[in-house]
Amino acid sequence: MKIVCITNTDGHGNIDAMYLTIGKCYETINVLADSYQYYYIIDDSGNEEGGYYRERFVTLDLYREMQIDKLIT
Repeated sequence: MKIVCITNTDGHGNIDAMYLTIGKCYETINVLADSYQYYYIIDDSGNEEGGYYRERFVTLDLYREMQIDKLIT
């Protein structure tokens, strides 16, 4: 599944996911039964061992809709 990063901060404005690029599309990998809170991706450093919170991403389809909404409003 293709997902797009929408934030790399911890909710307090501190960048804590420095290997994610806002607006970049990532492909999910290693979909595990217990990974309902995380997406496993290959990040910008080439690391594929850790998961990132799902709240940092939206699906590619939703991201496209969000971008269109920005243009028409």
